[in-house]
Amino acid sequence: MSASQWPDITRPDVGTALVAETPAGAAEVFAALERAPWPDGLLSVNAFVGAEDATALTYTQWAAGAADPAFFERLTGTEPVEYRLYRSTGRQVPAAPGCAVVVSVEFDGPDEQRQRRWVDTVFDALTSEAAPPAGLISANFHLSTDGTRLINYAEWTDARAHRDAMAKSGQGTVGSAPQWRRVLDFPVRRREFRRYHLLRGLSAPSRPQVLVTGATGAVGGQVVAQLRASGTPVRALVRDPGSAALPDGVDVRRGDLLSPETVAAAAEGADVAFLMWPFPTTDVVPAVLDALARHVRRVVFLSSGAVRDDLEEQENAIGAWHAEVERAIERSGLEWTFLRPHAFATNTLAWAPQIRDGDVVRGVYGAAAMPLLHEADIAAVAVRALVEGGHVGKRYVLTGPEALTQAEQVRVIGEAIGRPLRWEEITPEAARQRMLDQWPAAVVDVMLGAQARLVAEPGPRTSTVEEVTGVPARTFREWATDHAADFR
Repeated sequence: MSASQWPDITRPDVGTALVAETPAGAAEVFAALERAPWPDGLLSVNAFVGAEDATALTYTQWAAGAADPAFFERLTGTEPVEYRLYRSTGRQVPAAPGCAVVVSVEFDGPDEQRQRRWVDTVFDALTSEAAPPAGLISANFHLSTDGTRLINYAEWTDARAHRDAMAKSGQGTVGSAPQWRRVLDFPVRRREFRRYHLLRGLSAPSRPQVLVTGATGAVGGQVVAQLRASGTPVRALVRDPGSAALPDGVDVRRGDLLSPETVAAAAEGADVAFLMWPFPTTDVVPAVLDALARHVRRVVFLSSGAVRDDLEEQENAIGAWHAEVERAIERSGLEWTFLRPHAFATNTLAWAPQIRDGDVVRGVYGAAAMPLLHEADIAAVAVRALVEGGHVGKRYVLTGPEALTQAEQVRVIGEAIGRPLRWEEITPEAARQRMLDQWPAAVVDVMLGAQARLVAEPGPRTSTVEEVTGVPARTFREWATDHAADFR
């Protein structure tokens, strides 16, 4: 099935679920919640009554780092179980959920890797289905904080749809038996499910309207896609709406960052903005920020890992212009978050013409090692900063999880496309002449100087992606697999 039919998403606003199953009393719990002040970070509450017995279920979703078990316990009289969201999937259907199915899986002792493998096995089975199971609206997979169990909280249109799916499989789960045999055979200590009828539900105030600049680029496009997958309203500023291949539901506005009046028009009604500045000149930046500040309250800026806070004057042109934009944002009165990514995996797409023409990549400093970033991970951090609290005033330095030399990167791309590739060294002078066809001389010299330094000292690695999103940064091998078609 296509990703648009059944997307694999991780909701950017959800970090934790607090869940309590009690003998009865869901209505009383909900009434108490309505009387209490809505706490910061609480995103949604659903109260259910058992479909087959007298149990009640209270399921709450919280922003990352915001879960309040004491608040929950005061409402329910029961100590909740805390889970972290790992993977989530859902689709747009006209019906609201009338039924919830909670699948509880327990393991022999703490083993988060086994939890993740079980969830991944379920997702493999879901994506092998010819179509989403009839009546299934969403599935949210949460890992317990102690590593011993997980739950799948699944929303269905009604209880009958779930019973019909189980009867179709004949195996006690959804889907056809061949696809789901691996799930059933997975070694666990205990697996059970309960079916509930929705009693009442409440959600936090509506999500912010997000303006995305650079929406057709590698990072901006991922920001748009991930925001839309989470249900967040998105407005995209693009130069040519007719050629902008953006997801359904995106509000596309014609404009140009170098034209502040078009930025102001696009920002009207927005709450926050994702800003990038690909131009070496910064003369118009103050006017653009003024245009944004008339409407939005916060900016997430895609800066550069070249910016150094310990330097009064930056070492190179890339760091200098990004630092100048950062300073302008700080002076603007806007709330801000700065993303400072180091080497982008997409930079290796410059080798695509050579790879399509043969088995050799010719370049300079093949021994230069760097932890390349998947653009989806940069976007995931950006999305968190756009829709969550707690990120204002942060400077996030982002890298991939492992340092590979350029020669090793070429080898990994070859493995991804099923064809052996090798690196062939050229002189810095030859590389510079070739690069001048694409970038200004000052930028070329910065890039070559950085690569030369990476031969002796590989680029730094940070764990910021995982710290912000809760999910480890993707490897370069994953990026190469995702982009294999670009090299064929």
